[in-house]
Amino acid sequence: MSVIPFERRRRRSTNTFEAIKMQLEYILEQQGLKNFTLGDERGLLVAHAGRADDAHVLAAYAPVIANCHDKAAYYDVLDGVKSHVPEITAENVAFRTFEVEGHPLHLIIHGEAGRLAQSDVYRAVNGVKRILGESAQVAA
Repeated sequence: MSVIPFERRRRRSTNTFEAIKMQLEYILEQQGLKNFTLGDERGLLVAHAGRADDAHVLAAYAPVIANCHDKAAYYDVLDGVKSHVPEITAENVAFRTFEVEGHPLHLIIHGEAGRLAQSDVYRAVNGVKRILGESAQVAA
């Protein structure tokens, strides 16, 4: 009797950016979040789940937020974000920066206050790293 390994991912894509989008959409839907945005160090949108207009704004501000070294600067930049995405508050948004092959990426999560779980951030970061790692291996 042969055993077929269980594949937990039901939707897959060989397109790297589509795969990342699907990863973010899955977490967004599971956790009832409003937006999941992945941006690069230049402030350009790489992938997102949720409203595209909000995602472009969040990606553009992410490198600026990543360079905030105190709370006052963070809140000043967040006021700029709020001018474009009025429902954003310090309590309902989370920013994480991580690197893939030496390139910084910024993950921005917008949800309801109190619903932003570190496990969502962890799953998204690891999913993006896995997908980009797989695509780098294919390209090599």
